[in-house]
Amino acid sequence: GIGVSGIVFFASGVSQLASKSLDSVDSAIDNGSKKVTILNPYKYVDWDNFGQYKANLHCHTKLHKREKDGTIIEYEMDNYDESKGVAYGSDGYYLPDTVIDQYKRYGFTILAITDHNPFYGYGKVAESYSTLTTYPWTLWNRKPEELGMIAVEGKELTNPQDFEHDISLFSNLGDVDQSDGYDRVKRLKAVADNMGLLSLAHPRRNISVSDMVNQLRQYDVSVALEVFTRSARRGTRGALSYWDEILKESMPLLPIWGMSVDDMHTFDQLGTNWSMHLLPELRLGAVRQSLVRGEFYFSIDPNGTDVKAHHPIKAPVIKKIEVKERKINIDCKNANRIC
Repeated sequence: GIGVSGIVFFASGVSQLASKSLDSVDSAIDNGSKKVTILNPYKYVDWDNFGQYKANLHCHTKLHKREKDGTIIEYEMDNYDESKGVAYGSDGYYLPDTVIDQYKRYGFTILAITDHNPFYGYGKVAESYSTLTTYPWTLWNRKPEELGMIAVEGKELTNPQDFEHDISLFSNLGDVDQSDGYDRVKRLKAVADNMGLLSLAHPRRNISVSDMVNQLRQYDVSVALEVFTRSARRGTRGALSYWDEILKESMPLLPIWGMSVDDMHTFDQLGTNWSMHLLPELRLGAVRQSLVRGEFYFSIDPNGTDVKAHHPIKAPVIKKIEVKERKINIDCKNANRIC
């Protein structure tokens, strides 16, 4: 990957499919004993005319129930069970409308609310969260089109045994039957069966790189890995080097793009991490395509964002990336070095 101080990283690799990756080859360099091929996922980005849209694809809301008349009943995490009726949310601290409004306030255009599915573990008999996605936003009187935002339907598929969680995106998948054991391949299949995409949430390196790649190869739905989760302070634990190790084994046929998310539960965590998606127009299909192709870059605020003061950092912006023979040219602002 290539980084710009501030910190900005963007995914290194090729497009989702082998046939597309061949189209993305900009240069092949004979470097003595090794042939170096530069593959550019931004080759078809029209930097002068595409928009850049701020996104977060991992956050949570409070467990709550909606009555037929629209009344909201809020629950604490340890006092809800399925007998109390259909619920939404999981282990966040705010209702969806409040969460949506805060992301809008901080300039986010693309948002996925990814509440946990029900699971067993973490020292309790059960975490009986909702089997429904926190979607559509209109259930909480928020219309994405009126807000100028894109709502991505999602769910965090949870594995409390080894903390290897997965984020289901662009799908109404709300739960996976794992009563006979937690199995990532089973989760991958469920996402594929529901025509979704999957990202790897705050990887903990509890399985080997080779085992991880072998799992991901079984279904063509894995697109990203959370290199930074909630600034650089939590959830990463060497995820940047882990991402690099995975790419060494998975490339060129299985690119896994790097992603940055805030995994927001409380508002002091909101806005610490984000991705900038490069889109010809703001629509759901274009967001999905950019995630598959790797047409985005991601940023973190290492110090965290003071939400109460509403002083977000002046983040680096990549204006253009060009590959010419042996050189990768990066035009950016609000940055003083490339690493």
